[in-house]
Amino acid sequence: RKMGKSETVVDSEALFPVAELLSSMPSEYKDFVKNIIADVKEQRVHTFLKANFDMICMYWKIGNRVLQKQSEEGWGLR
Repeated sequence: RKMGKSETVVDSEALFPVAELLSSMPSEYKDFVKNIIADVKEQRVHTFLKANFDMICMYWKIGNRVLQKQSEEGWGLR
């Protein structure tokens, strides 16, 4: 059996290639795809956590700068 072999569905003038079912593919391929999916999911979580950390740091820096100006310039005393 040749990898990448697919059927073609014809509808009017358009051709739509149809991939083989994952269940009919060799187990090595299934494991390969599962590993890629796991890597993508892990990177999404890492990216989400990094973005949240960066936003928290930014808000802390802004708050710190405001407090510094309040102390130096007397902002907010009136």
